[in-house]
Amino acid sequence: MRKNWIIALTILIICLISIPAFGNAASPYERPDSNVVLFDDDTGIVLREEWVKFTIDENNWNSRVDVIYDIENEDRDDHHLDIMFIAPYFDYDTGEVYVDRFEAVVDGNEITEFEIKEEDDIPVNWNARYTMEIMDPVDDRMLERRLSDGGPASKGGKVEGIQFSIDIEKGQRKTLEISYKAEEGYYSFDDVVNDVYTHLYYLTPAEFWNGDPVVNLEIEFPNGGYEVHSSIDLDQVSDTIYSARLEGLPDEEWTFSYVDTTGLFYGTNRRSIHNVITWGIITATVLAGIYVRKRKKWKGNLVLLLILPELFLFRPGYGILYLVYFLFAPVTALVLFIILVMMALRQYNKRKRDRRL
Repeated sequence: MRKNWIIALTILIICLISIPAFGNAASPYERPDSNVVLFDDDTGIVLREEWVKFTIDENNWNSRVDVIYDIENEDRDDHHLDIMFIAPYFDYDTGEVYVDRFEAVVDGNEITEFEIKEEDDIPVNWNARYTMEIMDPVDDRMLERRLSDGGPASKGGKVEGIQFSIDIEKGQRKTLEISYKAEEGYYSFDDVVNDVYTHLYYLTPAEFWNGDPVVNLEIEFPNGGYEVHSSIDLDQVSDTIYSARLEGLPDEEWTFSYVDTTGLFYGTNRRSIHNVITWGIITATVLAGIYVRKRKKWKGNLVLLLILPELFLFRPGYGILYLVYFLFAPVTALVLFIILVMMALRQYNKRKRDRRL
């Protein structure tokens, strides 16, 4: 009887444990004869160096992007400069930029007046250059479908411009800092175990500045459990930081994808392979339990109970997963309750018979 209670307690413990960006800036002007907005490729403003840093948050959402431009007015007589920052779909209310979503600072002075330019107002002499191939960094494979949601790929490549003005005297050098919260795209289909997130940053508008700038790229993750795939080669400088330093602007935009590897016990993000390995482990447990049970029945039963937590290594489709979490757990708890009641009744009847004797 004691062994039965040990088994029942083990089941209860197992059940309790088992249930569980985009953007770049240039100077726009409007052509008088057609009212077509163009980027000015002869501003007289030199871009010396650019820094772009993505800081990924713990939930993989609302990642922060910090951009720094080191600019100098070499030969522009007019000190007033209009700047348009090319950005993705920001999901702002029409005509308003939220302070907590976008910030611009020049030499420590915050810019407070912005104007949102819709896609039709983006300069016609600039076109984004990128191939939005979603790569799974864990298995180094191209994913077959489009993004599930978020990002320009799921919105038909929609971009916006945020326009503002700064003053920079001839011969003056200034630091322009831009910060915003980026909207990630993510891939969440049944062929992956963990979702794949992706970002796009528009580097090519900076071609309209004068000069050939140095470009610094950096991604910082919340911990060391991430894999990343980038269209531009990055060096891993620490457990959480990847970076690159480029002598000159690339010909295309910067895209990168990343995966949180938590729960990828087998080193793969392919759901099919993950599940095959899990079934193999479950099969081995069943065989081991049957073998041990022939020698010691209760020990064999304990080995077979390992199947319960192993089932939660299995990664079914989202519909089945919903049923597992919301139906399987209550059913298991009900079955356990019935077993415990039956065992208690059995013990009660046994004691009752013993008293009669």
